[in-house]
Parts: sequence; structure tokens; C-alpha cells
Amino acid sequence: MRTPKEVVGELVEAYNAKSLEALLELYSDDARFWDPLHREGATGRQAIGQVLQGLFEAFPDEQMSIVTLAGDDTYAVAEFRSTGTAASGRPFELEFTEVYEVSGGRIVDCRVYLDTEQLPT
Repeated sequence: MRTPKEVVGELVEAYNAKSLEALLELYSDDARFWDPLHREGATGRQAIGQVLQGLFEAFPDEQMSIVTLAGDDTYAVAEFRSTGTAASGRPFELEFTEVYEVSGGRIVDCRVYLDTEQLPT
């Protein structure tokens, strides 16, 4: 069974490949997702898929890289750096942190922490 850290590694690969199907396979059926732009949260693969598809559309060339990754048998915490091109055409670099709860090799909860003032426009 995949460890939480392995799941995060697979998530980054799938995100950078813009493979929504591969990403959603990493989430449990009733997974929860929260970030500052979706404060009500998203629950379930379909809702999470809509959030991820929106990110793909807003930042089609975004690439994430892991800066720091820590984990145990249930949780993984990752510091990321993302680079790409904003809708304005300007390049961007953004740093943020995500906390994952993993059960049975799948993400059951993901919380994204970032400074919304630094979001590319």
C-alpha cells in the first residue's frame, strides 16, 4: 500500500501532466478538499475534479515541485513551489503548503494553505 508521501509524489506527477483522471484516482470517493478560494470546501471526486479542472484552465502550464515533504502512516505535509504563466501572460512563482490525510492509499482530506495576495492574475 502506498504511503502518504508516495501518494503526494504521484499527485505532483499527475498534476504536472494535467491528468485529471490520474489525479482523481488518488482521492477516495468521499474525499474532502479545502483551500482559501473554496472555503465551503469540495466533497467527493466530482466536486474535487471541478476544482482541479478550474486550476488547469486558469494555469495550463503550471508545474508544481516539492520543496519539503514530511509524513507518517496517515499524514503528509508538503511545501510546494509552482511556476507558470498567469492569465495576464506574466510568469509567476508561488509557494504554498498542503496537508493530506491518507487512508487505504488514497487521499481522504486535502487542505491547501497559501497567501491569496500572491496568487497570479
